[in-house]
Amino acid sequence: LKVLERQMPKLKGIVSQSVKEVLQSLVDDDKVDSDKIGSGNFFWAFPSKASQKRKHQIATLDANIGEKKRKLEHAKERRAQ
Repeated sequence: LKVLERQMPKLKGIVSQSVKEVLQSLVDDDKVDSDKIGSGNFFWAFPSKASQKRKHQIATLDANIGEKKRKLEHAKERRAQ
């Protein structure tokens, strides 16, 4: 993190505080993992983690859709009677 905070203003003109804020935002959104090892903070992200999270979310939404469709059909049947 310190290396990024020092290099970004020189290389890209990015304010060092914004690097820290963006990283913290990514950690808070669960898009980047972080861990303190010794005196250093390490950040990493695996593309497969994001993919698995999306697949899980899709599966959950599909299950919800299926449940809602069953409830709708049941309500239509009760209404028809």
